[in-house]
Amino acid sequence: QITLDKLIEKHGYPEDIRDLAYPSEWAIRGLMVDRELGHVFKMDRHSYVGRCHHGFRTLSQDERKQTYHNEKINLSSDRYEWIDTLFGLPDACMYTTLVDWYDTHRHGEVGYWKLFDDIRAAIDEAHRDDTLKSVIKADLAAYIVKDPQLAETLHKFRSSGKKLFLLTNSLWDYTDAVMTFLLDGERKAYPSWRNYFDIVIVGGAKPAFFNDKRPFHQVEPSSGHLLDAEVKSLGRDKVYQGGNVVAFEEMTKIRGENVLYIGDHIYGDILRLRKQHMWRTAMVLQELEREISVNDRLEAQVRELEFLDRRHRNPEAEIDFQSLR
Repeated sequence: QITLDKLIEKHGYPEDIRDLAYPSEWAIRGLMVDRELGHVFKMDRHSYVGRCHHGFRTLSQDERKQTYHNEKINLSSDRYEWIDTLFGLPDACMYTTLVDWYDTHRHGEVGYWKLFDDIRAAIDEAHRDDTLKSVIKADLAAYIVKDPQLAETLHKFRSSGKKLFLLTNSLWDYTDAVMTFLLDGERKAYPSWRNYFDIVIVGGAKPAFFNDKRPFHQVEPSSGHLLDAEVKSLGRDKVYQGGNVVAFEEMTKIRGENVLYIGDHIYGDILRLRKQHMWRTAMVLQELEREISVNDRLEAQVRELEFLDRRHRNPEAEIDFQSLR
C-alpha cells in the first residue's frame, strides 16, 4: 500500500492500480526479472530457463526457447534483476501484477524497464523515509513473529561462555522498538534486551561495514543522537552506530574464525564477508522449514522412489556392459 501511494503520488501512475489484487504466491526467492521484456522466470544452476511468466501468462516452451535458449543469459547485465532476498519479494509480486494490468488495459503506456525501476525506487524510498517502519512500529505484533525460544537460546549461548553482539543496518529507534518487543521481560535476569549483548551496533550499512573504513560513533539511547567523542573501545551497556569490521576486531581482540556471524541476506551478510574476512558464517533460510516439513511427511515415498531409481539403473548398467562386450 505504501509503494502504491508513492507510485501514484510521485510517479504519476493511475489510481486504478490501487484496487488491483497483488497475490503474494507470485514471488519467491530465486526468481529473475527481465526488465526489457517484462518477464519473470526461474532458471536452474546451468542458466536453463524452466518456467517463465509475462504477467500472469505462462510462456509456452517454444516461446521460452526462442527467447532464452539461443544465447547465454548475462546475469551481470542491467537488463536482469535477481529476486534473491526477502526484500525483493514485493518487487516481483507488484511487477507481475502491473505488467499484466498494463498489457490488458493500457498497452504501451509504460515501458517494462521503467515500470520495474519505478517500483524499486518507491520501495527503496519506503525503507529510507521511515514510512514503512512507522507502520510496523505502530503494531509490532501484527508484523513480527515472536519466537518464545529466542530469549532462552541467547541465555544458553551466554551461559556456555559465548559473547554476543548485534549488528544491524536499522537505526537505533527502530532497533530498540523491535528488540524491546522480542526480548524485554522474557527472563528476570535480563530486564532489558541490551543485557543479552556485549556489543550493540546499529546503522551498520552492511555490506559497507565489511568493505569500508567507516568510523564508530556512540549513540545516546535516550535521544538517539550521536556523541562527538571518538570511539576507542567497544563496551557493554553502550550503543554504537556505523563502524567497520577491522576496527571491530582491533577493539574487541576477537577475530577470524572465533566469530560466528548469523545473517539472512546473501549479499549484505554472507558473500561480502566471506570474500574478504575469515569470520565463520551461518545463513538463515526460512524456505528450508517448509522443505524439511514436506520431506518428513513424504519420507516413505521418497525412500521408495530412491529404491526404484537404483533398481532402474542396474539394468541400464548391464545393457551398457553387454553393448560394450
